[in-house]
Amino acid sequence: DALPISRPGVAPGPGVGVEDMVGPVVEVKQAVQCLVDKHKIVVTGGVGSSKSSLKGFYDPRPPGATDQLSLYIVYRFRGKLHEVTVQDDKSLWMPVRTHAVTAAHPQ
Repeated sequence: DALPISRPGVAPGPGVGVEDMVGPVVEVKQAVQCLVDKHKIVVTGGVGSSKSSLKGFYDPRPPGATDQLSLYIVYRFRGKLHEVTVQDDKSLWMPVRTHAVTAAHPQ
C-alpha cells in the first residue's frame, strides 16, 4: 500500500503513527496508484516542477507559503516493504531497491 503525504515530516508507516505527521497533509494514495505504468512509477522533476501539477495532487499550503513540500510513500514490491520521501521538485522512480526497509536500517 502507498501512503503519501505532501509535506516534510513522517507519515504512517513502519512504526510511525498519525500523531507523528507534520501538516497540512494530503492523502494521494489513489492518485499515486494511477501513476503506475508497466509496474513502475516515473515522475520527472526539475527547476519549476511540482507534483501539485499531477492529476489528483494539489498544494495544501496557504497562499504565499514558501516551506518545502515533499511526498512520502510506503509501498510493497515483491513482498518487501519499501518507503521513500522525495522533495516536490525532484524526480521519483519506483520501485527502487534502495527504498527497501530492513529491520536493521529503516529509511
